[in-house]
Amino acid sequence: LLTLVFKHHARFRSDGADVRGDFSIPLQTAILGGKVQIETFEGKVALIIPPWTTSGKVFRIPGRGLPKKGGGHGDLKLTAMIELPEKPDDDLIALMKPANAVKS
Repeated sequence: LLTLVFKHHARFRSDGADVRGDFSIPLQTAILGGKVQIETFEGKVALIIPPWTTSGKVFRIPGRGLPKKGGGHGDLKLTAMIELPEKPDDDLIALMKPANAVKS
């Protein structure tokens, strides 16, 4: 008889045979689309981010989860989290303001 005890991981958590985690994408990539490199247990993978991706969108990488009882592996499910630029960007702020906004 064998008992497995899983330690908590800083970035990933188990959900049955699936593994879940979060990853950050720059605002520009979320709007325009592009590729991001994601570190997994088995090395880096490139995720293709479609244009207009919102925070909370889940990307599924089949077969990159935990082993299943009947064979095979679960999936790696990653939730996108949009990151804003580190410093305020005046052009971006101006772009976000409504055209008819009154200056204060």
